[in-house]
Amino acid sequence: FFVLMLIPLVLLSLLLPVTGQSATSTPEPDILTPTPTPTPIPTAPLTVDDPHRAIVVIYSDLSPVTRNVWTGKHFWYINEFEERLKAAPGYAAYCLRSIGSEACKAPSSVVNDAYKNGYIYAQQYLESVFTAKSWKQNVGTGYPTVTDKVRSYFYFGSPLQNYSSPDDRHQEQEEKFTEWFTLTLEPLLTGMQAEYSDVLGISFRGTPFGYYENLWSAYKRKFRFRWLDEGQDKKRFLLFKENARRVEYMVSLKPGSNMQEMMNPYMHMTHQEFRSYTYSLAADVSKPESSTFLMWNMDPTFQAEFRFPP
Repeated sequence: FFVLMLIPLVLLSLLLPVTGQSATSTPEPDILTPTPTPTPIPTAPLTVDDPHRAIVVIYSDLSPVTRNVWTGKHFWYINEFEERLKAAPGYAAYCLRSIGSEACKAPSSVVNDAYKNGYIYAQQYLESVFTAKSWKQNVGTGYPTVTDKVRSYFYFGSPLQNYSSPDDRHQEQEEKFTEWFTLTLEPLLTGMQAEYSDVLGISFRGTPFGYYENLWSAYKRKFRFRWLDEGQDKKRFLLFKENARRVEYMVSLKPGSNMQEMMNPYMHMTHQEFRSYTYSLAADVSKPESSTFLMWNMDPTFQAEFRFPP
């Protein structure tokens, strides 16, 4: 009888919740089961403004007498120049965009608001637009008294196509932009600058234009070169820049390579100097097609044998 009385009590205890735990509480997760990491939402391509890629184009009146770039003639050439710039090969793959748009955002240019069909709008209207749109960076603090220069700002975006965010393989994205800028856009800009030189003064500013100067400084640090004579340093820099462009072309042909890895200690030399400093490889360097930019193919163990200029 005593045993029979215990059976209901045991069953009742099994049905009661444990003290301090709600009958409807969620069971503790299995500590051996990893908690899934939420997938970050990808950033739309080219919708983040990258200030380090922006460039400034400065237009000026070449005449020392008039010193006035605010004419229909000047703005016609400025408008044409900017349309050609925006039509540059690859521009659409790097330009800044608005979210949800496939089109490039317009540059910050007074041409967009001050000029149409060969005519500049009336001065009163321009001054009202200047106040409303904060044209200070475009026309300078002296406007409307000083009208010898105007500036346009071109913006480029991040991340590039097939990257989830600006930080996704950031260095790889930077190398792609730099390669396009130095091999495509900068030569186009300098060519157009010369083309318009009879009618319009054009100059450029921006971080991308200092690329070779920065690379030259890194090159001298890496290989411990130093030229005390300023003229000699400039001469070597021009040789380096010429060879660096060839190395960039080689980088584009060799998947997975980059400029920093392929720099070699012969990039500041003429071909004749290169041959004299690498005479031990006479069988290779005597070939007419050989040059300093090809020396990345050389076995690094040989580099210790070569003499460098002071």
